Amino acid sequence: MLYLIYGKDTFRGRQKLNEILSAFRSKRSGLGVFYFDEQNFGEDSFRELVKSQTLFEDKSIIVCENILEDKTVAAFIIKNLEAVTASQNIFVFLETEIEESALEKLKSAAQKSQHLEPLAGASLKKWINEELVRGGIKNQAAAVEAVIKKCGANLWCASKEIEKIVLGGETEKAEEIVGYSPFAIADAVGEKNKRRAWLALQQAKMAGVPSEEVFWKMAWQIKTLLLVKKSAEAGVKNLEKETGLHPFVVKKALANIRNFAPGELEEMSFKALEFYHHARIHLADWDIGLEKLLIS
Repeated sequence: MLYLIYGKDTFRGRQKLNEILSAFRSKRSGLGVFYFDEQNFGEDSFRELVKSQTLFEDKSIIVCENILEDKTVAAFIIKNLEAVTASQNIFVFLETEIEESALEKLKSAAQKSQHLEPLAGASLKKWINEELVRGGIKNQAAAVEAVIKKCGANLWCASKEIEKIVLGGETEKAEEIVGYSPFAIADAVGEKNKRRAWLALQQAKMAGVPSEEVFWKMAWQIKTLLLVKKSAEAGVKNLEKETGLHPFVVKKALANIRNFAPGELEEMSFKALEFYHHARIHLADWDIGLEKLLIS
């Protein structure tokens, strides 16, 4: 069984994927879930899931996310389409872009397919209105216009604005807390300032910045601090040359590493790596997990 969700509207694509997973989980308590993406896809592992079932689960659902942008992978999937559709397991492809010839073959083979492109005009207003109604908001017209003015067609941003409206938040006041900067998280982590880190994360969310993007700013800072710390401890004289970092970055890192106890940066690095792997295979939520990391 094969399901195909494709298009540049990644927010509604993710929603549809979650709906499919929830629907199958409600019907089958022993449903196993496996994930492939562009980083962990393997032909042998995929073949094994196509032809086999586990001993303890009646079926498995295999989620393939953005693997078809790779032409080699796309060719492999097309070559094995017949086996995929005949499998006892369920395959769901969530793709942003697919080459036209591969797309037509997938659509023909899929039991269900859905094309999701960014909403605009009346369709966008309808979607926002429905989300507000679902949250119990009356007199939605002004709220709809406010969300569109701030977010346009970015549904990731719109969903956060709608959430704030539903919870009674005041967007304009919240925005005054701290201006979003791609370096704000990194600076807050270096300063070991939990409050500033949390505020920067909230501003990033309000700006529609994906949590994964914020995570990499945090991870870059931890990596930089560790690199400068280890190099300095090893007696490296020219840190800028040996680390390849800008002199200003090295200077800030040298000041910031004093904020951390021995072994603390190493522990942060381990926790960040562990969280990343869990988030990539959907064992952890990006938003919740990142917030916990920043305030722990």
